[in-house]
Amino acid sequence: SAQRSGLPLSVILLDIDYFKQYNDHYGHIGGDDCLRAVAQALTQAANRPRDFLARFGGEEFILLLPETDEVAARQIAERCRLLIRTCRIPHERSPISPLVTVSLGGGTVVPRSAELALDFIGRIDRLLYRAKQNGRDRAEFAEPPAGPADQA
Repeated sequence: SAQRSGLPLSVILLDIDYFKQYNDHYGHIGGDDCLRAVAQALTQAANRPRDFLARFGGEEFILLLPETDEVAARQIAERCRLLIRTCRIPHERSPISPLVTVSLGGGTVVPRSAELALDFIGRIDRLLYRAKQNGRDRAEFAEPPAGPADQA
């Protein structure tokens, strides 16, 4: 759809910080409750009819945001982070916070026929990993490509 319309598509991958430690401490039932609370908070962050939220695996979620530019995607990522913080889910085993936090990676693309979806997701996944390396409880985004004014 984004390729046909020529409109931007933003993707945000997010991961619950130190979820293994959470599960080890609170048990798998507690972990499942945490996943449900995080998912519920995320539905408030991106709630337009075409926005799509899914569990991507384990403690990772993906947000697909059609017709969303990079500026709006950054705002949605920050809203995700803050909404999860306001859930006030205790996390006694996290070395960075007494509450559950998330790390996010995001990017925006206007897909072309040569653009491979898996390559784009791979780039977003590397940004998520960078957010974790840079201290967690943060979002990392791809730098936007240089525009014509930036190239002069």
